[in-house]
Amino acid sequence: MRLQNPAPSCRTRHLAILALLTPLAILTTPAASQAQTTTAPAPQPAEAPATQNAPANTEAPWTIRLNTRAWYVAPTGDLQIPGSEQTSPTDVELLNIDEPRLSYMGQLDLQSERWLVTFQRAHLSVKGVSAPGAPLRLGSQLATGTAVITTRLTYTPVFLTAGYRVYEHRFDPDSDARLTVHAVGGLAVHDLSIDASSSDSPIAQSNGETFFQGRLGLRTEVQLLSWFAMEFDLAGGLGADSSSFDVAAAFRLQPTTWFDAHIGYRNIFLNARDGDTPNRFEFDGSFAGLFGGVTLRF
Repeated sequence: MRLQNPAPSCRTRHLAILALLTPLAILTTPAASQAQTTTAPAPQPAEAPATQNAPANTEAPWTIRLNTRAWYVAPTGDLQIPGSEQTSPTDVELLNIDEPRLSYMGQLDLQSERWLVTFQRAHLSVKGVSAPGAPLRLGSQLATGTAVITTRLTYTPVFLTAGYRVYEHRFDPDSDARLTVHAVGGLAVHDLSIDASSSDSPIAQSNGETFFQGRLGLRTEVQLLSWFAMEFDLAGGLGADSSSFDVAAAFRLQPTTWFDAHIGYRNIFLNARDGDTPNRFEFDGSFAGLFGGVTLRF
């Protein structure tokens, strides 16, 4: 018996398998090609953090400085008390009220980067007993040469100003040394009163006036070291019946950021009169002396 050749059967099976795989290859080839040609999406830039989540600025916009001083001050000049057409200015030295007295002077500063708001107040009350040795008219009274005269002078100046920094120069960018100048302007009030009595008369003479002025000036600070500085204040005032000129200089020692001690000198020149008649209240002089104090910062 003759055996048949199995080759045609194997060839048939191979052709069948190839026929089955060919459609599958045709279907999968576009997907693979598309997978190869498709590019990955471009990375998106990272979103900036929301501004509302940024930490808030905790730096205080204003600095508060509370300044208290003892002012060893003496009045000088001429004083006129109204009450008679024959009244005339009298030297305060003659009334023995020209000796220095310890008085109070306070100041409050509110300061930002460029602005400076200042409130100042001082108070002086000086009493003197004198025996002029010659007739002296005190307002409506005429004291004889043997009379004993008691006089009290009270002076209260008040200043309210606002300043703007107009100049700043740093001597060294790596140090605290700098020069700062503020231009200031505001209101000045000068309150003056005089009480006088004579042993010749039981009637006391009392007069007082308040004078309002506009005020302009400069405040200069020279910071030489982190703990040492100098301050200079120069201002003038002008009103309807008065004028003034105010100058002060101080040295400041600042061992910490919240405290400093200072010493200086101040002189307030004042010319004030109530009207133009001979019978008027008038003061033409100054209040000057050394001062010392401390400052607290908040």
